[in-house]
Amino acid sequence: MRNRLASCLASLSILGTLLSVPVASADTNPATIAMDSVCSVNRPTTTGNISGVPAVGIGEALTAHSRTTFGAGTVYQDVIERPDGTTYFSTYLQIVVPTNELTSSAGAPQLEIDGVPQLLTPGTEPTLGQWTLATVATATETTHSVFFPADAAALLASPTGAGVASYVVPSGGNTFDLSVAVSVPNHPALVEGTVRTVASCFSSASTGPSNRDTGVQTVKVGVIEPLLTVRKTASQAAVAPGEPFSYEIEVAAPTDSGTANELPAGTAHDVIVSDVLAPELTPLGADGSPLVDGAVSESGGTWNAATRTMRWTLPALAAGGSETLALRVRVSASTPKGTTVSNSVSATGTSLPGTVAGERTLSPVTSTATVAVGVDTPVIAKSASDPVIGWGAEEEFTVTATFPANSAYANALITDLLPDGFTFSDPSGYISATCTSGCAVGDPGPLPLAASPNNNGTTRIGWYLGSLSSSGLDRVYTVVYRATVDATYNDGSPIPLNAVLTNQAEGRTNAVDRLGQALPNLSRLTPFDATSSATTSVTIGRPVLSIAKSANRNAAWDPDLLDPTVTWTIDVTNTGNAPAFGVEVRDQGIGKTFGPGLGSYGLGLPTSISNGVTFTALGFWWHDVFTIPGSIAPGATMTFTFVTSSLPAFNAGYSRDVDLINTAQISKYRSGPTGTVYPATGESLPTSAAQVNATYPTPTLDKRIVTSQVASPPEFGVNGDTVTYELEIGNTGSGPLFNPSITETLPSGFTYVADSGRIVSASGGVRITDPAAPAVATISAASPYLLPGSTMAAELLNGMKTAPNAGFMIPPGEVVTVRFEVLTSANPGVWTNTARVNAVDGLGRAGIEDTPGDLTSRRLYQATDIIDLRTQRAALALTKTPDLADNVTVAQGGGGTYTIRVTNTSSVPALNVALTDTIGASHVYSRQAVATAGFKDLSNPGGLWSVSPDPVSAGGTRPTLTETPAGAPAPITNPVWTISRLEPGSTATVLVPITQSGALPADLTLTNTVSVNFAGNTSGALTDTGTMTIIPTAFVPDVTKLVERVDGLPMPAG
Repeated sequence: MRNRLASCLASLSILGTLLSVPVASADTNPATIAMDSVCSVNRPTTTGNISGVPAVGIGEALTAHSRTTFGAGTVYQDVIERPDGTTYFSTYLQIVVPTNELTSSAGAPQLEIDGVPQLLTPGTEPTLGQWTLATVATATETTHSVFFPADAAALLASPTGAGVASYVVPSGGNTFDLSVAVSVPNHPALVEGTVRTVASCFSSASTGPSNRDTGVQTVKVGVIEPLLTVRKTASQAAVAPGEPFSYEIEVAAPTDSGTANELPAGTAHDVIVSDVLAPELTPLGADGSPLVDGAVSESGGTWNAATRTMRWTLPALAAGGSETLALRVRVSASTPKGTTVSNSVSATGTSLPGTVAGERTLSPVTSTATVAVGVDTPVIAKSASDPVIGWGAEEEFTVTATFPANSAYANALITDLLPDGFTFSDPSGYISATCTSGCAVGDPGPLPLAASPNNNGTTRIGWYLGSLSSSGLDRVYTVVYRATVDATYNDGSPIPLNAVLTNQAEGRTNAVDRLGQALPNLSRLTPFDATSSATTSVTIGRPVLSIAKSANRNAAWDPDLLDPTVTWTIDVTNTGNAPAFGVEVRDQGIGKTFGPGLGSYGLGLPTSISNGVTFTALGFWWHDVFTIPGSIAPGATMTFTFVTSSLPAFNAGYSRDVDLINTAQISKYRSGPTGTVYPATGESLPTSAAQVNATYPTPTLDKRIVTSQVASPPEFGVNGDTVTYELEIGNTGSGPLFNPSITETLPSGFTYVADSGRIVSASGGVRITDPAAPAVATISAASPYLLPGSTMAAELLNGMKTAPNAGFMIPPGEVVTVRFEVLTSANPGVWTNTARVNAVDGLGRAGIEDTPGDLTSRRLYQATDIIDLRTQRAALALTKTPDLADNVTVAQGGGGTYTIRVTNTSSVPALNVALTDTIGASHVYSRQAVATAGFKDLSNPGGLWSVSPDPVSAGGTRPTLTETPAGAPAPITNPVWTISRLEPGSTATVLVPITQSGALPADLTLTNTVSVNFAGNTSGALTDTGTMTIIPTAFVPDVTKLVERVDGLPMPAG
């Protein structure tokens, strides 16, 4: 059976090899069911890939690994019989190294299990308890197989068995690593991009009843090689004897080969850069002194004086990297002029770092630099006629080129590169070109060349001298040319003020003639052996003036001031970079009358003009001219002042043009005494306006009723009740308010109490109209200022401003409080009372127009306020006592007193309350018998009336009571008492003394009736009756009183 299985396994093994996949044959062994193998190579130095495989360097030592992983369980060893009758052992690890350029250094294999080295015993078949290494070498490959332990003889003796347990894999599994060392020799066949197989890996294992393997896996590598380039350049093409100069050496490692397949390049290691100096050259240190043998240069090179070699060592240059080295040298002063000094630099490196057997050394790469010795450098100087120049002006440039003595010059050339912003006119721009000293007979003269404008706006011009033989004298050439300053750059953008335009002149020469008979082409000049340059700059400039005008009255200005003048200040500043000459300033309307709307305004001719400025009145708008003497330097400011009268006409009406806006303009100035006139055409004139703002009052009015009532609106009685109004007039504007007039619109039937108008308070700055009043009011409610002659028919306050500083004035922020009285009408109702205040400003104007001339924008100095009050009729209650039920008696011929009480039961006062008492028959009013000094109130001896509550106790005034007929002789039969005012809730009490007189009435009663009426009462009088009983004399009893002591003692005498 095992033979048949072997046949099947052999077939499956072949198929698995072809498909490069593991073959499984009903494996249920946990150790081998997931058996896996990886074939790889380890590189100690090189990284990355080439041609799709790992890259390796020449000489690099590699390690090929065949790693096989087993799961936990038992691995079996078995012998398998092939179809041809041969047998083989089924469980082994195998690595095959092909015989190619890589195998020359193949070493002995190593086995590790989970990183632990294992002892390998050479042999050809499994050995019990040992790992057996079988190595078979052929012409094409070397095969290394490691057999799992087993008794080979026992297995061979029973080839039909199921195999024996060989190795127990612990929990977690094992990884078997079979490795072999392989090197990459420096073989000619191994070039950049060469791909070679390092090893093939194979693993086979018996599962017990069957067998499985991993199939053959192969690992390959590709050769990668470093590349180097080197470039050497000299800092100048030509040097003078004894002159120092520098070489720059750039060593680079390209990223790829640069061929069509663009194979990547590797890192160059241990790069050696060697520069063997020509005998004319001496290496220099950083301080310019010669280097001694073994010294290190500033860029790290080591100088070997014996071999005249400067050598640099670079540890590595990765692909794409570069290193720049500097070498300072001096050409020997004894080097003959005309000598060409050439020296070369070389660079090489290795494929691996350090010294490694078999590494490859790169072929040296070289670069050579050549300098010419023996030509002196021309000396160039340059100047401009005007360092500051304006647009459109011509600038003249002078270039001096000195060619030193004792040197021959080839292709001598003077050039100048005009910057963008200059225009050169060829040939008229070439003014002169001469040799001013040192030239010999036969020396060529400077030849102007065709100008070469460039696309960037620059222009190159030049003068060609050709070849100059050696002379004992310096040759000095002077060339002069002219160019015009443009207004814009080449791209059309404007050239701004203070822009700096710099141009560069050059002196060029070669050590040997490189042009022959051809003239230099200024549009494509090649480098010359010696070149020197000089630059000069011109600044785009001009005088640029600005103007600032101001006035000494910067704060709000009251044109009512006694000083009607304004001092104006004009500052003219030169912000340009050239002096300004002939400066003229025009001032708007000095000495003119102008103004929109109804206003007119005149500024008188200027006086007190300072700093030598002169004034010319040309007589029409904008043509009054101030002329500033001399010039204004760049950055300087010239200031002058002048004074004008500023008081406007009083007929300014409603116009607010009294705001003084006075404008000055710089109309003309020059860049020199006879230079360009500015402002140029199209430029705006520098302008500045100074404004003196007139102040404006803003009246306010607050109207209120002086009362302690809380009712809204307040309530008053009809028919002449007194209402006290208070008006607070304020000024919230910026200027003083003059001559306020108050107009009251009283409700129908209301009347003003003549001469009741008075000022009860005024804040400190208020000025009263009356010349006799203090200039600053000190008025209070305790000492009010009576308004003389005020009748309220039209106005309370009035006045007319006739001159500055006259009239009733309320300054800004101040208030005046006016109080006056009116009497109510006969009709009840709610009444609206309107007050208005009008005033004028310091110019006597009644208002302004926000838009001059626009009547719809007219705004009067006016304020209004309204307030409501309610009037109604009073209601009274009346009683007279005693009544009949009171059983009050009076003896026949005797006297008694009636009490009358009248109470105001309404919320408004009752005025002129009249009590009429009708004295009936059988008795008479007997006041004169009680009070001979008149009808007094109860607070006086013999008083007969009172009011409760008493107003005096509350700080008020007690009303008056009058009696008619007053002081009449008895008998008075119908006395009338009139109470002037009875406040709401008050009760008036009147005592009426009577005497019984005349025949007795049949019913022996005295009846007395009183009626009450008051102003505005339309409901009829109230009445009440008092009654007393008469006791006749006949019925008066004779009463005798006896007194005894209770103690029985006699009574005291008397």
